[in-house]
Amino acid sequence: MPKTGKAPSRPLTIYLLKAGHTPETAVKDLGKLRKFSVGENGSIGDLYLSVAPARPPRWVSLFRGATSPELPVLLGSPPSGVLLIENGGHFFALTFGYGRHLIMPGTYEENFGLIVTLNSVPGDRIRSIDVTSFDAISSHSRTQASREGSIREFGMDIEQDLLRAVTGTPADTTLGARLTGMDALHTVVQVNLCDLPALLGRYYERHQDQGYKTLYPWIDQIAEVRDSARRAKLDDALVDRLRRGNLDRLWLAVPEILDWTDVGGFRYSRTSGDGLHLDLHARDFLATLRDPTALTTDCLRTERVRCFSASTDMPRETWTVYQCVYCEIDEGGEMYLLSAGRWYRVAKSFVSDVNAAIGRLALVDEPLPAYEAGDRTEGDYNRRIAAGDPAHYALMDAKMIEYGGGKSTIEFCDLFTKDRRMIHVKRYSGSSTLSHLFAQGELSGNLFVAEKTFREKVIAKLPASHRDLVPTKRPAPDTFEVMFCVVSRSKKPIAEALPFFSRLNLRNRARVLANYGYRVSLAKIQASS
Repeated sequence: MPKTGKAPSRPLTIYLLKAGHTPETAVKDLGKLRKFSVGENGSIGDLYLSVAPARPPRWVSLFRGATSPELPVLLGSPPSGVLLIENGGHFFALTFGYGRHLIMPGTYEENFGLIVTLNSVPGDRIRSIDVTSFDAISSHSRTQASREGSIREFGMDIEQDLLRAVTGTPADTTLGARLTGMDALHTVVQVNLCDLPALLGRYYERHQDQGYKTLYPWIDQIAEVRDSARRAKLDDALVDRLRRGNLDRLWLAVPEILDWTDVGGFRYSRTSGDGLHLDLHARDFLATLRDPTALTTDCLRTERVRCFSASTDMPRETWTVYQCVYCEIDEGGEMYLLSAGRWYRVAKSFVSDVNAAIGRLALVDEPLPAYEAGDRTEGDYNRRIAAGDPAHYALMDAKMIEYGGGKSTIEFCDLFTKDRRMIHVKRYSGSSTLSHLFAQGELSGNLFVAEKTFREKVIAKLPASHRDLVPTKRPAPDTFEVMFCVVSRSKKPIAEALPFFSRLNLRNRARVLANYGYRVSLAKIQASS
């Protein structure tokens, strides 16, 4: 046993195994690893090592026969290790080298490191955050600051972004000079081997502490499901619904933003010929299968959806069917949803809050005219509506207005009416497209209120019949209405047909517009079947 004393600083990566898991269930290929007892008679734990055969690195081949003198034989292969320590009936896995690959997915607690870090780092001592943003384009980003601050100072939208990882300085530096937490806890801490069990016990206490919910009450609203066993169970539930033809809260949608002016149609990989589908629908996909009752998850992950260009008749985008599935499943008091190939857990109370906010939006009783078969794009539809009643509708679609020094452009709206409705029209194709629509509506509304030059450019692009509706001086926003119109084939009310992340985004954008003073409404444009 090493002697105790002033401990050196050591980098540690720590996972907490889920209850019921032991080395036998949590470590891959346990029988093939070398086992070493750590401490007297294994009093501290067991270390498992995997040592790969030594081999030269790939880059050496670039210089073979081209150096003088010849390069020496360069061999190396870093070992992988995982130390299993039991403390208070709980197993911890400390990984070294590539040891994280020795742990079975789904056997460790998700967000263990994140919770420990949030409970240990004061709210104003955060150095970096990793977030997933559910905006017009779902994105992952890391923001690092030159000084420590609060999460809000990093520009995080607590209702739009999913916090994945945090780095900061703990108040108690005996826990580490700095902590970084996601599933694993990463720390550099002064510790001797014999003191590890007690330190792990302190981390466990921080994980069990619910104090982080006081400072970050929103933290558990949305979480990505990273447990492979849980994802597999949700996939099974999804496949079961498809086999039975139960498409309630389940549909297909394009998983990314498209330029619909160049979309000729879609084709599933099991179909051929000239026929194209104008949109994606689960029933159309199921009809391509010889036996839908034999559908599997592997089929969803291998079957392809191709988007064809209207101008070239050639495929322009390809996705798996699984990437295009949107599905909501209720289980255990929470909702799980599949969006763009990822499963998320959403607290039901949060879902209820979002739905209630959408329900308070003005729902237009008299919808706009239907989206007809001849309307290949939103532009076709907008031109037809404006031409049909030019005294009421002013066509603003594709009339781009410069802002921000002329480097960026935006549409004021698609249709502007005599009763001062700023109508934004978008063909439904998934969360990304609709989030883009709502973001544009918010930005346009902001510029219209705040920027005189923007209003002047709007007036210049309006027909003479509508110019007197827009003042050059700051307008009274409550005399204008921002109206979001979604083209959909669904027979459901539009508030029910929107995917959750779209409802969430709409709630947040509508809240901002309402704070400006606008009236905000939501309407459905019924598309022909």
